[in-house]
Amino acid sequence: MHRFACVTIAPLMSAFVLSACEPAVGAPSVFWASDPVGPDETVLVVGDGLAKVETVEVTRVADQAERAAPPAQGVKVIPVQVSNESLKFTIPKDMAQGVYRISLGSDAAPALDLNAPTIYWPQGDLGGSSSPGGWLRVFGRNIASGQGAVGRLKPAGGAGAEISLQPSVASTWDSTFSLPADLDVGEYSVRLWNGHGDSNDWRDVGIWRVKGRAVWPDLTLDAKAFGAVADGVRDDTPALKSALLSLAQKGGGTLFLPRGYYRLSDGLTLPPHTRLKGEGRTLVRLIWPDFPVPPLALLDGSTEFAIEDLTIVASNHAHIISGGFSRAPGDEATEPQNIVLRNVTVRASMYRGHLTPDQTNDRLKAALKFSTGGPDTVRLTGKNLIVEDCDLYGSGRSLYLERPRSARVTGNKLYNGRWGWYSISGADRVIFEDNDVIGGDLQSTGGGLNTLSKHEMFAQSVAFLHNRLQMMNGWDREAVTSDGPGGCYYGHAASIGGDRRKITLQPSQTDGPQDLQRCVGAGLFVLGGRGMGQVRRIRSIEGLDVLLDDPLDVQTDNSSIVSLTTLQRRYLIVGNELSDASTGVQLFGSSVEHVVADNISRRTWGLLNRGLYYRAYQPTWYSQFLHNQIAEGDLWRDAFIGTWGSQKPPNTAPLSLATIIRSNTLSEDAHIEVRGYIKAAPGVRDVVIEKNQLSQRASNSIIVDEGATGVLIKSNVSSETKGPATRD
Repeated sequence: MHRFACVTIAPLMSAFVLSACEPAVGAPSVFWASDPVGPDETVLVVGDGLAKVETVEVTRVADQAERAAPPAQGVKVIPVQVSNESLKFTIPKDMAQGVYRISLGSDAAPALDLNAPTIYWPQGDLGGSSSPGGWLRVFGRNIASGQGAVGRLKPAGGAGAEISLQPSVASTWDSTFSLPADLDVGEYSVRLWNGHGDSNDWRDVGIWRVKGRAVWPDLTLDAKAFGAVADGVRDDTPALKSALLSLAQKGGGTLFLPRGYYRLSDGLTLPPHTRLKGEGRTLVRLIWPDFPVPPLALLDGSTEFAIEDLTIVASNHAHIISGGFSRAPGDEATEPQNIVLRNVTVRASMYRGHLTPDQTNDRLKAALKFSTGGPDTVRLTGKNLIVEDCDLYGSGRSLYLERPRSARVTGNKLYNGRWGWYSISGADRVIFEDNDVIGGDLQSTGGGLNTLSKHEMFAQSVAFLHNRLQMMNGWDREAVTSDGPGGCYYGHAASIGGDRRKITLQPSQTDGPQDLQRCVGAGLFVLGGRGMGQVRRIRSIEGLDVLLDDPLDVQTDNSSIVSLTTLQRRYLIVGNELSDASTGVQLFGSSVEHVVADNISRRTWGLLNRGLYYRAYQPTWYSQFLHNQIAEGDLWRDAFIGTWGSQKPPNTAPLSLATIIRSNTLSEDAHIEVRGYIKAAPGVRDVVIEKNQLSQRASNSIIVDEGATGVLIKSNVSSETKGPATRD
């Protein structure tokens, strides 16, 4: 057996490195290890050079944040299903919950600490920053696990005392820290300790900026001072346009709408730094009539505007509220920002009244020219977007966010209209929390997190938490799906540079043109061969030379099979209630390091991650299904939790890699299934199925087909299992 000085943890998609030293010759590299994990539970490790690991030493680290734990005798366990690319082992049953220090071999140097925090991203009350007296929220895995989770802020320049903060709200997946009102503005280095482990188990959150809130002009104009009557009869459009023009000329401010019914005949444009504020959402109505040809948006703004405390009523309509899509001349390159919708009710139906079937059909045809889901009730793009405490009912898509950055959507009711759905496309740090998403029509569908916008091939860092989704009865009926077809290349790596960032591709053997430039910003996946299981974002492409954001940890060679395709990574889909849909949660195509936990499914066909050919080979890697409940099966078929790898020649590499299905409860004849379809080219590799409470169904509770390899089935409560308990 080769000895090694340390084991490196691959910087999987900009993850941290636990051990700074270079691996010795023959030392394993670890790309990913599954956690959170507890006593008598299985750890799945994916990497390179693992075949010669004969023992794994596990040590429970003492909980002491301020100093390193003294050396302790660990417990040696024998790994199972060991290959060059993966192995599995079990945490000793009598070892207490906490941080487990793992050594892959007999060397004394620690390899990695399981259950220490893995930081996905931070987010603040100002989006990508925080204000004094505001908050900082940290997302990831194992963010808080003990009683004494701590966040610390130290001025980035080094001068000044470190500030310790206790979380106001904490869970395995996130913690919120309230910042002192007297905190100085500036940049801070932020660290996190989750309550378990020693001083080596603090994790860097990064450099975080604290700054004052943006101040818009302190000017308030009363709509009635500009001639608005608000009697629901006379046209108030000229008065409101005049008031908005006055605000634009003065650099912004607030247009206040006293109680009343404001009848309007055209769309309104909100200038930058402008707040449209009603006296109250139950007191103020903006009413648009049944337009023969409605304006593109009823309320539109380019950047830095807010709409608060009012109700919108409309009949025939296009988009209701649009933000960030129309830019002022000369500002096309400026990213929209600071758009807020708060306490807004929308009641808009283009099908209102006594329409004939032909008139209804004509309006639906017109609606579908906007999108496959019709016009948008709310459509926003940009950074620091906030939609909170709104009640949005429209004729098409309830919500469309395109390339949202540091966005927050909380406490809303979102009704999907006819053929309507919700879409969060090309996200980067989005909190979608405590919302009701409801099918408002017999033909409403669901929606999801995707890369469907025209030029988008990358999305990351979405917290989809504690929402309630129901009544998706049209189209594909998916409550939550990740979607994003396309890619640019499939083939073999020809060579790799010495810095492991520049990979030269062999000319592709697949049919059709290869538009490689389209994949700048997407992901390079090593699907098979040397280095399998590594993915990096693509920085640039010149000819067949691909430059990566971060270096690979293991060099590729001419056995390495590479796919350039969309990259969706690090979604937390936690604590949602999903009912009356096709799939409750579906990770469809490219998905990396997603967590699906603590969700409840009723009358859906369940939870699934699926790698497939979707106009490109798109893998699903490192997915975890934890503590979910299927309380009631689908209306049409048995429900299940599963992983699929849907193969298509010429690919022979697995499309589903490293899935954990643990501690789920499956009732009403629900089951677990693993489908890789092709024995000669398994589509699924490395699955752990353990501690699930399975229904006593008449047939089989766990189904594993011949296209799956490396499946470990352990400690489930079940009637029987179809297929072997393990596949090597």
